Amino acid sequence: ALVGLGRLLRAKGRTEEAIEVLRATDTNDIEGALELGLAYRDFGLPDAAIEALSRVVALVPTDPRPHRPLVELIGKTPGDARLGGVLARASEVLGDDLELQRQYAAWALDHKRPDEAIVACQRALAIKPTSSEANFGLGSAQVATGKLDEARETLSILEPLDAPKAAELRRAIEAAAPALTVTKPAATHAKASKTKASTKKRKRARRGGKRR
Repeated sequence: ALVGLGRLLRAKGRTEEAIEVLRATDTNDIEGALELGLAYRDFGLPDAAIEALSRVVALVPTDPRPHRPLVELIGKTPGDARLGGVLARASEVLGDDLELQRQYAAWALDHKRPDEAIVACQRALAIKPTSSEANFGLGSAQVATGKLDEARETLSILEPLDAPKAAELRRAIEAAAPALTVTKPAATHAKASKTKASTKKRKRARRGGKRR
């Protein structure tokens, strides 16, 4: 009854009254906590709203309703360390939310987490394969993880969708390719040197054995 009354008051714009009613609900009441969080949000109390909505997520992690408001509230504070975790959970629960997947991918790329960006971009592309933003994000993340062949495949998809973004991705691939080419011979040389040293050591051991 209290939740229903609080929801009604909130719908009528009587937010302060709704908060008073909803605060009387049990702290483990999912519907009460959800409505209270939304009422706090509407009343301009973001910290209280985040606390109430986070309680809903803790009680029922798969409930889709609190995730989007949480992302919006926490995202308003630049550099809030909680945003990454909130985006990760929200993107998993709301797998069909294209904008949310793109937002998570952008955050992951900005914070040097390309593996997470790849997952988010792939979800976005499952919803909208022609998304130039998601294809560009995927290609950028593939470059960041050294998956240049996959990045080239993504580039071929991006080219007819968005020429400027495709040109930017192509430059990133070309810039990354020499770095990988230089690294491989160096690694090969180190391996060869190690093998040569090991061979000399075995020869010395054999000569020592013959002397004995």
